[in-house]
Amino acid sequence: MFNFTFQNMAGFLAAFIPGLINIILVAYILAVFPRNKLINVFAAFTLCAALWQFNDASARISSSAEMADKWDCLLSPGWLFTGPLCLHFVLLYTRFTFVSRWIIVLLYLPAFAFLGIYQAHIYEHVFVLLDFWGWVNFHDRAAMDIAMVYWMATLASLAWILLFIYAYKVRRDPLLRLQAFIIAAGVGIPAIAGVVTQAIFPLALDWPAVPVTSSFLTILSAAAVIALRQYRLFSISELVSNDLLLDELPVAVISIADTGHLTYINQAGADLLKIERKTIHRLRFEELLNHSIPEHAASFTEAYKKALKGINVVNVESSVAVDGKTINILISAIPVVNNKRVRSVLLYVRDITSQIESEQILQQKNLQLEQSNANLEEFAYVASHDLREPLRKIITFSGMIEEIEKNNLSEKGKTFFERIVGAASRMQSMIEDLLSLSLVSQNVKFERYSLQEVLNEAIQDLDLKIREKNALIEADNLPSAYINPKQFRQLFYNLINNSLKFSKPGVPPVINIKCKYLTAAEADQVPLPRGGKYLKLTIEDNGIGFESVYAEKMFQMFQRLHGKVDYEGTGIGLAICKKIVENHKGVIWATGVPGQGATFHIVIPNK
Repeated sequence: MFNFTFQNMAGFLAAFIPGLINIILVAYILAVFPRNKLINVFAAFTLCAALWQFNDASARISSSAEMADKWDCLLSPGWLFTGPLCLHFVLLYTRFTFVSRWIIVLLYLPAFAFLGIYQAHIYEHVFVLLDFWGWVNFHDRAAMDIAMVYWMATLASLAWILLFIYAYKVRRDPLLRLQAFIIAAGVGIPAIAGVVTQAIFPLALDWPAVPVTSSFLTILSAAAVIALRQYRLFSISELVSNDLLLDELPVAVISIADTGHLTYINQAGADLLKIERKTIHRLRFEELLNHSIPEHAASFTEAYKKALKGINVVNVESSVAVDGKTINILISAIPVVNNKRVRSVLLYVRDITSQIESEQILQQKNLQLEQSNANLEEFAYVASHDLREPLRKIITFSGMIEEIEKNNLSEKGKTFFERIVGAASRMQSMIEDLLSLSLVSQNVKFERYSLQEVLNEAIQDLDLKIREKNALIEADNLPSAYINPKQFRQLFYNLINNSLKFSKPGVPPVINIKCKYLTAAEADQVPLPRGGKYLKLTIEDNGIGFESVYAEKMFQMFQRLHGKVDYEGTGIGLAICKKIVENHKGVIWATGVPGQGATFHIVIPNK
């Protein structure tokens, strides 16, 4: 079978070298290009072209017609499928909307039929020995051969025509136009060579055929590689599925060539600006938007010109008139660079009309909420302030009655008076806490102040209770911070008082106060804006602790984890702490273990 003769070396190399180049191009296509339907079909075409060229090369050095026929049958899928693959590639590249599965089936069905007929030797294959070309089948002796030749010539001609139609459609985009012309040239040269030398010469003019078609196929593969690699637009025109993808986006995407002409608009853009997509090639960028304000027109033009210079322009506020309505939009202009030159500009246009309306409604509701909160705080302050005097009198007179009439009161009467005084005292504590809470929101002056000094003042205020409990307070040397001193004094007071209150019976309280600056990694774990610098304070005690499930609940208003008989308090102290820390743009949380103690963590910005 492998009985070759190398007397026709020139003819052999004329087919073998282009085939070798095509094999290299297949490897390059698969390694470099993004894998999609277009590229897969192109790679298959280039591989079939190589098989056709190796077919011709092997026939030219075969020692007999029988051997040449065997190689021809073995490699015949190359030349039979080159035509359908070429047209399929062009249909995908030009993105003609009528391409569908049944079209593709009809495109390849004749190739499979011809392949079966040819390899089954239903008719005689006539090979002729030429001095230069070796054994050649001119496909001009049988009706089926002639049908194959004209079928392939028709497919190549259709591909060529479609490419020129596409080049005309994108004529306003110099990049796409040049790309289409390069591919058209790649299709045209082998197509014309094949039609003239193997169809017109033998069948129409009765001249000897010249078997050079396969050698020219490398021109098409190389031209398409250059066009797709060197003159591509990734964002709009390279991938076949881009139209579908871009149409699904909720923002308008518009492509404008460096000549100023529109070359693409997705469905969202057409709907937003009320533009018919088929008419966009008639528009220039100056005609795209009907600006409501002249200054907006100038800013849009400036953004486009900056993008042409390679500068990204993001979120330019503008407004346009569409169907008698004013639409507020944000425009971003992104340059598309190819071969170190801006070839076009991609516009991203977002409607925020609804966003602005939502922001306005939200702002109005926030103002209403702020006013409501202010009214509530004022009411709490006034009500609490006005209640203090009656409660003071209730406590005072109850005490006086109990002192004066103690000998006249029964034991039950004494119990009733004790309950009255106790209830009034608890209400007085609650009113004082409510006043403190209302004052937290009103006092918003901040300054650079020593945390150590604030802590010392809080400890001094609790001196009597600390002595009673025989408590030990250990603290780091605290730095200065940007705080409200009065609020932070109350914060320290409440938290230390909380530790003293919930100490274990018979065990002297030990309270440790520590301070550190957070690293970037530690700061990322805190629910505060990233990139800032933060100071962390911890107040740790050896008290009764708490279950972790109550960590969130304990900062809510009027929440108590223990009975009021066992531990005094109103359930407002930790809510005040939370409010103070939030006023300082920080966060507070607690961790604890029952029977081992609790730790309060405070993180504030280190401004």
